[in-house]
Amino acid sequence: MNITVELPDNLYQNVSSLAERTNRKVDEIIADKLEDNFEVENIEFEQNVSNWSDEDVLALANSQMPSAQSERMSELLDREQAGNITNTEKSELNIYIKSLQFAALQKSFGLAEAVKRELINSPKNS
Repeated sequence: MNITVELPDNLYQNVSSLAERTNRKVDEIIADKLEDNFEVENIEFEQNVSNWSDEDVLALANSQMPSAQSERMSELLDREQAGNITNTEKSELNIYIKSLQFAALQKSFGLAEAVKRELINSPKNS
């Protein structure tokens, strides 16, 4: 997925400088920093799910990746397996993978809470 983000000049210079020093791309640095931030938010997220309504907990427990994103990720995985993936597509695939991991973790919080509240018997019943 490609997105455009406007960064203040000083922030971009800091990220760019770090990328140069570590022989990495700017987008990799930004993605890693976002991932680190989401890890902290996951702890808070897990705690907050216990305050959600039953309906919202079940919606989270039953959440799935949108079909268009799933299809694009499958296409990129096929291209990677065939050895026909570009660097841009590889970056896009990594974003999809990280997003899927994040969503799966959040879904697990929903499943755990739904089982705890006896809204479902097991994750298979969601």
